[in-house]
Amino acid sequence: MIVEIHQKYVTEEDEAAIEVETPEFVDIVVNANPTSPPYSLLFLHKLLREYYGEGVRLHTHIHSSIQGSLKDYLSIFSQLEQRPQPGHTVISITLIWKSIENETELMVNPFQQSIVHGEGNVARFISRLIPPVFPLNYDTLDWNTLSLVDGFIEQALDSQSFNLEMVESYLKGRNNTGGPFLLGGISIADFITYSAVSKLLLKDTKSINLSKQPHLTRWIRSCQQYGEFELFTM
Repeated sequence: MIVEIHQKYVTEEDEAAIEVETPEFVDIVVNANPTSPPYSLLFLHKLLREYYGEGVRLHTHIHSSIQGSLKDYLSIFSQLEQRPQPGHTVISITLIWKSIENETELMVNPFQQSIVHGEGNVARFISRLIPPVFPLNYDTLDWNTLSLVDGFIEQALDSQSFNLEMVESYLKGRNNTGGPFLLGGISIADFITYSAVSKLLLKDTKSINLSKQPHLTRWIRSCQQYGEFELFTM
């Protein structure tokens, strides 16, 4: 349970307060280009289910703008789908594979056509559904942590300059100080960076040699263990 993972941050009073913060119903629609899958959604879905349980549902659809079949590795999203239980859904996440220029976008208000653009902003938005007593909620971060998280997110989303060597170099310098993740403990910076790393690995599987990047390899393994999925066999 999420309370156990972050137990040092949560008091008994916090846990009691959490019970009354459960939303009645949240409907999230995410459009994503299959050429740039939002793998951060795998982590966020797992976290939401740790708190809200079976009340969190994920559905995938293919828009008519997509021609041909999807890549096999995208099935990791559809594997999260579960049969809905009427009257029990608290958070519904619909992932639509669609040919869009912005790669990932979230529809906030379908009546006003309010859209959040970019995987980083989508992750920030969805993380706010995690109860605020937990540090994975973006709005709970202190200023220093916030600046680090945002720095990693923007770096990972810069497709022109981001590369695996950057992550390896940083992790090597940290040497697992305080934990196996980018900031020691897990954060949405890991979710977005994992997503960016995965896209690079899947794009060029033949020429990339992870044996020369042991710190990156251990970090990928730690992320997948945390997310309870396996996109790559390490």
